[in-house]
Amino acid sequence: MPHYFFDTGDGDLDRDGEGIDLEDDGAARIAAVRYLGAVLSDAPGELTRNGIFRVSVRSADGEIIVALVARDISRGG
Repeated sequence: MPHYFFDTGDGDLDRDGEGIDLEDDGAARIAAVRYLGAVLSDAPGELTRNGIFRVSVRSADGEIIVALVARDISRGG
């Protein structure tokens, strides 16, 4: 099963050093959307702090599979 890393941040990305196994790239994309939604629901301050929050998923070989960005455009972003 492929291994994926979920890097997150509100500016510089915090690199995930552990990662998780998922079925395929499609499952990694879905997990990224769900993760971003959970962060915005459970910790909205992550977005309001700097006006941006990003989730980037990379494969075990370092390829970026998906990058999702939530941006508060009222902050001039």
